[in-house]
Amino acid sequence: MAKLLCVCPWLDQVTRYGRIPAALIPRWGPHFEKIGIWSVHGNPGTEETTYGPVYYTDAPMEKRWAHLGDVVQGGWTHVWIMGDIRFLDLLASKGLTSENLPGTMVYAYAFLQTPFLNPRYANTPSHFDFFVTVSNMTTAAVEEAAKVTPPAGKEGFKALQHILSIPPGVESNVFRPLEVCRREFGREELRVGFFGDKVNGADMLILLMGAKSLHAGLPQAFATIKLLKEKQPNHSIKTYCHMNSTPESPDAIDLYTLAGGNELEVGKDIFFGDNSVGTFDDKRLNYLYNAADLLLCTHAADGWCFSVMEAMSAGKIVAAPDEHVWGEVISDNAGILLPTTQFGWAPWDNKQYIRTVEPDKAAIAIAEVMGRPEKMDALRSAARTRATLASWDSIALQWLKLFGLQ
Repeated sequence: MAKLLCVCPWLDQVTRYGRIPAALIPRWGPHFEKIGIWSVHGNPGTEETTYGPVYYTDAPMEKRWAHLGDVVQGGWTHVWIMGDIRFLDLLASKGLTSENLPGTMVYAYAFLQTPFLNPRYANTPSHFDFFVTVSNMTTAAVEEAAKVTPPAGKEGFKALQHILSIPPGVESNVFRPLEVCRREFGREELRVGFFGDKVNGADMLILLMGAKSLHAGLPQAFATIKLLKEKQPNHSIKTYCHMNSTPESPDAIDLYTLAGGNELEVGKDIFFGDNSVGTFDDKRLNYLYNAADLLLCTHAADGWCFSVMEAMSAGKIVAAPDEHVWGEVISDNAGILLPTTQFGWAPWDNKQYIRTVEPDKAAIAIAEVMGRPEKMDALRSAARTRATLASWDSIALQWLKLFGLQ
């Protein structure tokens, strides 16, 4: 029977690179005789789990490779790698490549261009069978990239002919409309539980989630809300910012200053929360989605925005940039697509520009929907239907097909 080695830096419910393996590996378990996981985050040593051993190391970078080299001697038939492309070099140095592996070797990364355009990896040989991007790239962009002929010095990347896109999924049984599945709390009780008497059933509640940084498009988000309030004077609009506080982004901004500059009074028009590690479990997060009317996503820079799919799965309207995969995800009238413009350069790469929404056009698009209750109901229903198609169960099956097990 097949044995799978998973090489991933993280295994948690917090980081993008941690949430993906944490969701997939238990679902792969029944299809493999054994699954081994190598991770650099955890208590050093080996931990036995229901699906196999987890090998942890906290050694310095140069010693991590040696530790992983010991782990590969396990009779593995398949290998799944997420993260640092240097893992491929190490595995190859220990004799583990796609050429001599009985099954399939898959390399997954958030951004397509990094492994192929970085000169550091120009001569990396073809150690893997498939390259899978787990980012917000559109299907068309992935198909176009698959046609690219490797430039001189990169002929080894045979995976350029095997590029696929398998985005992250959503726990659709966890993130769900409470009024449909289970009436634990009414909408009014949910709002009071989160905001006291500051937000009631008559208010329209907008959620902002993610990093409190410039590249997340927060200035555009706050400006959109200000304009929306001006365009809809008969609506009481409140905003809740459920933002990361740690680690600080290099382009972090002060939310209170941003709110004041957009005439949003803290504690009345806008509220700030903390979604750092341990503050919200998924059950309470689902309550938050259910308490809201709309999730506003204003950036297209990150590889994937989990909150978009989670809110849609909870049956909530999402307004997101008409960029990358969001145009596909919330197409078919499953959300509100917002016009975008170039905003600036990414703080992590001065050759990668960031696009974000145009506040005036975004406010108009949202206002048009707010005044139409029947349209809002249709969008909520379509959002839930669309999100269930991207459940982690269905995503896990796509990966199993690469392994030849479906």
